[in-house]
Amino acid sequence: MNNSSKSKILVTTALPYANGPLHLGHIFENILADFWVRYLKMKKNEVYFYCADDTHGSAVMIEARKQGQIPEEFIKSISQSHQEDFRGFLIDHSFYFSTHSETNRQLCHFFYQKMQEKGTIERRHQSQLYCPHDQMFLPDRFVKGQCPNCGATEQYGDSCEACGATYSAFQLKNPACAICGTQPELQTTEQIFFKLNLFKELLQESLPQITDPATAKKMSEWFRQDLRDWDISRNGPYFGFPIPGESNKFFYVWLDAPMGYIATSLEHQKSLGQDGMEFWIKDSPHKVYHFIGKDITYFHTLFWPALLKVADLRLPNFVFVHGFVKVNGHRMSKSRGNFILAKQYLQHLPPEALRYYFASKASATSQDDIDFNLDDFVARANAELVGKFVNLFSRSIKLLEHFNYQLGELSTAMKSYIKQVSHNHITAAEKAYENQQYHLVIDQTRQLADEANRFFDERAPWKTIKNDEKATLETLTVTLNLAKNLALILKPIIPEISKKALSFFHTTQLDCWDDLHLLLEKTSLTPYQNLFTRITPDSVRPLIQPSDSTHQKVATPATKQGEPLTLIKIDDFAKIDLRVAEVVEAQAVEGSERLLSLKVFLGPLGYRHIFAGLKKSYPNPSELIGKKIAVVANLEPRKMKFGISEAMALAVGTDERLAVLEICEKRSKPGDPIK
Repeated sequence: MNNSSKSKILVTTALPYANGPLHLGHIFENILADFWVRYLKMKKNEVYFYCADDTHGSAVMIEARKQGQIPEEFIKSISQSHQEDFRGFLIDHSFYFSTHSETNRQLCHFFYQKMQEKGTIERRHQSQLYCPHDQMFLPDRFVKGQCPNCGATEQYGDSCEACGATYSAFQLKNPACAICGTQPELQTTEQIFFKLNLFKELLQESLPQITDPATAKKMSEWFRQDLRDWDISRNGPYFGFPIPGESNKFFYVWLDAPMGYIATSLEHQKSLGQDGMEFWIKDSPHKVYHFIGKDITYFHTLFWPALLKVADLRLPNFVFVHGFVKVNGHRMSKSRGNFILAKQYLQHLPPEALRYYFASKASATSQDDIDFNLDDFVARANAELVGKFVNLFSRSIKLLEHFNYQLGELSTAMKSYIKQVSHNHITAAEKAYENQQYHLVIDQTRQLADEANRFFDERAPWKTIKNDEKATLETLTVTLNLAKNLALILKPIIPEISKKALSFFHTTQLDCWDDLHLLLEKTSLTPYQNLFTRITPDSVRPLIQPSDSTHQKVATPATKQGEPLTLIKIDDFAKIDLRVAEVVEAQAVEGSERLLSLKVFLGPLGYRHIFAGLKKSYPNPSELIGKKIAVVANLEPRKMKFGISEAMALAVGTDERLAVLEICEKRSKPGDPIK
């Protein structure tokens, strides 16, 4: 894609919500977009990469209240934190803004006026929970109660954090006002609705044009019936923009959030002396691309296009939809102890290791979830970034010292070899970048690195330097030309490492895609400096912390076999929290005659690690996988020789013939209490 002559390119990512810090899911999406933006700039396109904080809504109000701040102060500090995290991962936004801005407010008024003019809104009465104590209708996040699906307590009025179910606030069991604890009443209130179904035919036509076939097929399921009208108003108190002409009514956060895309472009382009609206007018020659997660596809492929049509604006050229980030095979969850914040990662590990790992797994055109497997992460960083890429520069430049860090001349045969070896990989990598299939970019660089290292090893310059300096210098010159191409192809993915590697060639500016076809001869290099350090398993361990529930106090410890029974009181026994757990991993502990290492899932309580003396009874530990067993869930974590044990598996019998207490009730779920 080369639009350098006329067309500009605008790229956005979904706006992170301003109620808390960023996690690796936010980082993943912005890294995907950043790869593409950096590549397009290397191809000499004029590209603008925008993001902003999504600042309104009840969740922000609640969190600000917890922090003892007014919402305006709270979102300002959150924005600073978000921007620090994005910069920490080398994400190069052209401009970062906020939906809580005058520009965004004016856009909401403009869109609302268009809705009124075109008859696309209507008023309707609906039931909503009302707190008689605080005398207010309660937004979903101002209601807490018991999940109607799984029974988990202390859940908000829109979704359950334990089981993931979504519902209406009045479906909660035992609902209570999150502010004062009063049981709310179901009352009727008038709200404003956007008649989405008026755009059904238009959306059916546009959907296949603005997103990938799999997403279009999935979203087309909504067209089997009339599209539901969209409630765009909320009763006060509410942190957001008041609806003009209304009393105590505010625009729903999901209406003003996508306006942030336009507001950010208007604000930034204004600072450049340009009109940002040129991206959004009908028949604009410029391109607009959105990157989003699959959980907000409905808003970006149905609501947002409909709003743009109401305002007589253009639709995006494409909406790229990606999957979620899992950690060690499981979706990130605070209760499971695998919820990794951006700042937490940056405290322990280099950002480009994650950028490289995400690239090796990712495609912006696939909704498949990607797994941040920590063992695989360490292995790839060390074997590929260090073993293939860094070592190529290290070995070559250190030997080049013998030649005063000066490259030699290339024979016709070697020029042909470099071009032949590089051409296919450059072409394939270019196509992969265009299609945002970053895992294929990594595949190509692996193959090119393997070829360069094979060439280096076969020519053995560390040997030939003793008796054939000409052949040695030619080997180093060829190898470093291939290494240069590796660094350029990888520059959008590992920008700082590549920049440092390319700076070794200090007499030449290397920053464009066209420089891949440049052959370097008689070029001076600077002495080698370390590009990247191996990652140790110890630096990864702090990312996965046990859930808070593992720190509860424990009941009386078990007695050893053969000793007299120690009597306990019934009150002591009542402290023991017995739960159903599913065994997900089981293996023998090396160096121990008795212990098995078990990983169990406790539903809402997350995952626990257990050392259990079952080795003699279960010589094939894998037979335990999938069994539902009884565990003491509130056992205080114990530090043992082989690690930390966070719970206790219950078993009966003797040391030689123990059997775990298996739960046979089919309806029992992991995490269920055992009465």
